[in-house]
Amino acid sequence: MDKGEWKSSLMKYHFNIPLNVIIDHRNDHLDVWFYCKRNSSIPWSVQCAFQIQIVHPSGKTKSEEQEMVFKTPQGYCWYHFMKWEEMKKEYLVGDQLTVSVNVVINKITGICVNSCSTPYLVSWKKPKFFFLN
Repeated sequence: MDKGEWKSSLMKYHFNIPLNVIIDHRNDHLDVWFYCKRNSSIPWSVQCAFQIQIVHPSGKTKSEEQEMVFKTPQGYCWYHFMKWEEMKKEYLVGDQLTVSVNVVINKITGICVNSCSTPYLVSWKKPKFFFLN
């Protein structure tokens, strides 16, 4: 990726919540974005904790964690997650970079998680899901 370019994962849906990851090359650094792209006229929220990891097949990782309540289609960015040259030297394999996201959803409101005619409050103790891009 050249400076200013970005790559996006495919959209993943968990509990009817559209999520994806975007990485970009900016100011000689790798920036990593985690997006919740739910768009609805009905008020909703997703309270979650998430961890982004850059993973090398050898097991070497770099990770950051964050907690957030999403109420609108928005993302969270780790600006300057790592220096671009460090990423290329330490984590890039050929032209492949492995970015994983671990998400723990603590509470969902206003979103149908199963087939239902009206949204309802759903609360869990800490369901987890994981996706790899």
